[in-house]
Amino acid sequence: TEKNQKTLAEALALFNKGAYSQALEKAESIRLDNKETRAAVYFFLANTQAKMQAFDKASEFYQKTLDAGSTAQSLHYDYGQALFAQQKLKEAESEFRKSLAVDFKVGASAYYIAYIRSVFDDKASARDFYTRITKLGQRRSDSAPRSAFSVRSYWATARSRSARIPSSGIRSATLVRTLAIVCAI
Repeated sequence: TEKNQKTLAEALALFNKGAYSQALEKAESIRLDNKETRAAVYFFLANTQAKMQAFDKASEFYQKTLDAGSTAQSLHYDYGQALFAQQKLKEAESEFRKSLAVDFKVGASAYYIAYIRSVFDDKASARDFYTRITKLGQRRSDSAPRSAFSVRSYWATARSRSARIPSSGIRSATLVRTLAIVCAI
């Protein structure tokens, strides 16, 4: 209804100002009278809880958003991040794979999957996903300048040290380069 749309717009304005508790209160007052409204409100509540770092509550609302049939492009990625923050790595990996399937934040999703695979000591799969990220950066030449600027000094330090990361055997410079690509995608 028009009243629900107005209330959600007010909640969004509060969210954008960083007034997350007030945004939650406002959004919780919306009457969930149809599937579309439920999906929109649950997604808003999930994102707001995530901003407040209440990842357990955020995860509950992301699941409700899915159950309501939302097709929000970032839903699986956002849900994956909330699960990752709770150390629910297998579930997080599943959501990041779904994010890859809808072509949302491909580099970041692949990075999370690679990291999770390395935690589970699946080095071959982790390497495959890190390689995928590197190839993304090569195809997206517009991403390199933005990302390289933000990590240039750290990258130079990592190169000079040439330190190895014990769990994966990937050189620090390679990891920093990968992170630079992920940040730009």
